[in-house]
Amino acid sequence: MRKNSSIILPMFVCMCLLLAACSSKSTVVEIDEKEEKTDYLDSVETDKARYNPGDTVHFTLNLKQKMNGESLVIRYRHGDETVKEEEKVIKQDETFIWEWKTPKDNEKGYLVEVLLKKEKEYVDHLNIAVDVSEDWSKFPRYGYLADFGQMEAAEQQKVMKRLNRYHINGVQFYDWQYKHNQPIPPEGSPLEKEWPDIANRPVSYQTVKQYIDLSHKLNMMAMNYNLLFGAYEESEKEGVKREWGLFQDSAHETQDSHPLPDSWASDIMLLDPSNKEWQSFLLKKEIEAFSKLPFDGWHVDQLGDRGMRWDYEGNIVALDKTYIDFLKAAKEALNVPLVMNAVNQYAQINIAQEAPVDFLYTEIWEPYNHFSHLKQIIEQNNNYSGFQKNTVLAAYMNYDLSDSTGEFNTPAVLLTNAVIFSSGGSHLELGENMLSKEYFPHKNLEITDQLGSQLISY
Repeated sequence: MRKNSSIILPMFVCMCLLLAACSSKSTVVEIDEKEEKTDYLDSVETDKARYNPGDTVHFTLNLKQKMNGESLVIRYRHGDETVKEEEKVIKQDETFIWEWKTPKDNEKGYLVEVLLKKEKEYVDHLNIAVDVSEDWSKFPRYGYLADFGQMEAAEQQKVMKRLNRYHINGVQFYDWQYKHNQPIPPEGSPLEKEWPDIANRPVSYQTVKQYIDLSHKLNMMAMNYNLLFGAYEESEKEGVKREWGLFQDSAHETQDSHPLPDSWASDIMLLDPSNKEWQSFLLKKEIEAFSKLPFDGWHVDQLGDRGMRWDYEGNIVALDKTYIDFLKAAKEALNVPLVMNAVNQYAQINIAQEAPVDFLYTEIWEPYNHFSHLKQIIEQNNNYSGFQKNTVLAAYMNYDLSDSTGEFNTPAVLLTNAVIFSSGGSHLELGENMLSKEYFPHKNLEITDQLGSQLISY
């Protein structure tokens, strides 16, 4: 959603205990502190973000120095149970690669402890997690992409490698589309290979396709973003009828719209989601988009509570009630996973109880300004869905700070995540950068090395 308001998250600085508890090198194994140099292992990676039961995980351990003959003890743990333990010998190299065949139990997570032995003493260690789940929505870890101009393959691979290390298992492709009412340019159009998005930024078909392919290689879901009721101002020339519109008055004089900057391609004109002709029109366009680009699902957006609105015939439109009919029609037409944004919980109870969505998603705005509200929303979603659907929160960090360039506040980000994660939710925040605004390409704040490292632990 694009909106001009913010979430205010306090910046707590007393984080010592939290940061210490979340170290990526925390383990029950004691390292000999008398050893002068105990830092041999640099990082450990998995080849995918999620695995199906029985899949093989390929690990890469990066070393800070060449080794030859040292031993690695590797423990695969679930809770307090050690599922398997093995010892391997490092050959002369700066990387060490091995694999592990996962158990056939579904919806389980594993802690993999990698311990380096030198002269019969443990001198260094790293941990990494492995998610074994057939369905990504059971434990959704949602990220995003928002830049789709011409890119080198190596640059795209670098972005996705980073998201994979954060175990992101679903990616929202934000504003990739040509137009809301025409997600992909018509066949034969000179814009087929590259088109402007709504902000007039270039979008390369090849870049979008390559990102989808990389997502699949890493076992991440690639989600096609679009509004369910948006069209460009002159969309009547492309088959959209004004009679399908959502209006601010009962005499259909003023169509509801969402204003955008003058430099952008268009404001967004709003349609009645319950109008069957509009449903048929947009869903045909989405079918075309899915046929041209192998997205896995649809991330459906809305714009929150619009107040009193009418259809063309002068009937009051209960907007929150229209979404269910639309989503059911979308599921039948597309047969893909669906996720819908409930802006500030607008229509969430209907979505949770009646819509064919894979998990619940809430974009947070005022008056939900406090940490207690994060927990409250997650608990509310659990109750709405009878504890059947998990929750992802879009809570934008350091919102006002990002009006200028600078760095994200590490304690604020980590404490927010601690609240969300401990409440059983997930935080949409990571993409090419980190989200600080509702317009995902906004990148005024940088992730510090310290924050980046701690986010891996989280």
